[in-house]
Amino acid sequence: MSIELTLFGEICLTRRWGRIGSRGQRMAHTFTTEREAVALFLNLLCQKRKRGYRPTGLPARDPSFTVDCESRLRSPFADAAPDFD
Repeated sequence: MSIELTLFGEICLTRRWGRIGSRGQRMAHTFTTEREAVALFLNLLCQKRKRGYRPTGLPARDPSFTVDCESRLRSPFADAAPDFD
């Protein structure tokens, strides 16, 4: 997943998945504010972590990589998302 700026100035959260060696698939979500994109990013991150997915390149129990998934799933657009405006 990545958050990028489009050519039209919109904030875009892009999700990519697929088998290694294939073209794979992608889904793009556009937002007017980066705050909304970050909130969805964190919500999707928590959903994946609950299913057992872990980031590559980090040890399985790296204490520096923590997200409060319980509160994030209850309120995905909570004020906990950083404000970059």
